[in-house]
Amino acid sequence: MPPDHWHVHQVSLDGTPQLTAPPETHLPDNSPVVTRTVLQEDPGTGGSSTYIGRHHFGDASIDEASAREYGQSRQQGLSDVEQKTLELWDVFSVPPRPLHESLLESFMQYCFPWMPILEPSETSFRDVQRGSLFLSQAIFLAASRVNPSPPVRDYATPAQFYQRAKALFWVGHEKNPLTVIKATTMLHWYTPDGAAFVSYDTSEYWLKIGVGLAYQIGLHKEPPAGPQSAIRRRLWWSLVVSQAIPDDISLLTNRYRYGIH
Repeated sequence: MPPDHWHVHQVSLDGTPQLTAPPETHLPDNSPVVTRTVLQEDPGTGGSSTYIGRHHFGDASIDEASAREYGQSRQQGLSDVEQKTLELWDVFSVPPRPLHESLLESFMQYCFPWMPILEPSETSFRDVQRGSLFLSQAIFLAASRVNPSPPVRDYATPAQFYQRAKALFWVGHEKNPLTVIKATTMLHWYTPDGAAFVSYDTSEYWLKIGVGLAYQIGLHKEPPAGPQSAIRRRLWWSLVVSQAIPDDISLLTNRYRYGIH
């Protein structure tokens, strides 16, 4: 049985959140209400948690003081090998300003309506220049898929943008988990291999990575009131929509994504 401080978070079709006591029975499949379990903050932890999504451990209690004794494996920045690897993949190259702004415009026009996961501070040339390199390369990748103009192709192909973003992900260049989830979600615009092949580069592969990270930071739970509550909701529901709508490869082969239930 879940602890007493668990509640059921219900979201009606009009988007109105409701907090109720846990029901004893499941909702029918045709119910217009989606039910998710939410772990409320435990007053004994001072309003914080070492592992935000820790209810996945089940009913076992977590000793917060003991958990904090384990530090993160990476305490320093990039190693010399990682830095040289990124240089070999040319990840620090960004398009010149006219092309940069053209790609941002294409992303906002064609990609953003499907995934409204950027904040106003991430949608201008100046802000992108000062922001996350991983997120920028992911934006360029998505935009290059809908903007195949000769200037874009002459600068870099979608495959090149993808390899840059992929290299940044695997060396852990970006530290903000929300930003990492945003960028991995954008990588699903690129699927170089058909569904008949085992691949680590399909859109479904990156979607599942994003979903896994989202669960780790508790993105599937109702966020506390604050400046990040809106973007956390939009990011979670963008993941839900992405797994519900098949990509072009999945559509052709009648194969659908699974992962969020």
